[in-house]
Amino acid sequence: MRAASNVIGAIELTIAALLAIRHWWPRVSFIGSLCGTVMFLITLSFLFTTPGLSPEWSGFLIKDMLPVGAAPWTAGDALRAVDPSGAE
Repeated sequence: MRAASNVIGAIELTIAALLAIRHWWPRVSFIGSLCGTVMFLITLSFLFTTPGLSPEWSGFLIKDMLPVGAAPWTAGDALRAVDPSGAE
């Protein structure tokens, strides 16, 4: 259990670092944003797939609603940084 928790934490910190480097490597940050979107969607899926989830845990999981919306926004921002002209 502890090892799984450590792996999940390392993944989350890696994704956070990928988001933070947008200024220098926007393409890599774009990948981090996509990974973040998937990670937050998986966490939110626990609201619907965990039998007998207590209300206390539901509130804890709802904290991921904002990041699941922000991660695609940061992906778009990173893509604009790759091509600032906005040409399609």
